[in-house]
Amino acid sequence: MIGMVLVALMQAGAATATAAPPVTTVAPVVARANPEDKVECRSQIDIGTRLGGHKVCMKRSDWEAQAADSRRQRDFGPPAGIAGQH
Repeated sequence: MIGMVLVALMQAGAATATAAPPVTTVAPVVARANPEDKVECRSQIDIGTRLGGHKVCMKRSDWEAQAADSRRQRDFGPPAGIAGQH
């Protein structure tokens, strides 16, 4: 009984193997690693607590954008429309 099932499965497998369409392969697209996309983790101190700080992880480009925004606010003040401005 098991022998007949195995023969039937082998015949079915051979029939599907010959009837299968040809397989085409496509080369995967490999993106070059941009050093700006590398994730950096930095510890930040929480002001007003004795428990220490915490770790923040962002892409290098995000760290640079945050630093530029901080410099812009320091040099020119917060953007117009922020509450507390007179």
